[in-house]
Amino acid sequence: MFELQSFPDGTLPSSLYGGSHLLRLLVKLPEILPTQTLSAPSQDRLQAGLVDFIVFLEDNASHFFHVGMDE
Repeated sequence: MFELQSFPDGTLPSSLYGGSHLLRLLVKLPEILPTQTLSAPSQDRLQAGLVDFIVFLEDNASHFFHVGMDE
């Protein structure tokens, strides 16, 4: 099971790294994913999940992205 990691002082990475870091990762995924061995059905599920996630981020952009604060 996945265990949420924090810094020694208890700070969660999500409170330090904002939306711009997440977007940088999403932009890099097309470069990274071909190096992975995923079956075609797994690739399709991953792509569908990423599309849903990006739509979610777009619909909730004001909550995750603050102009000038995440640079």
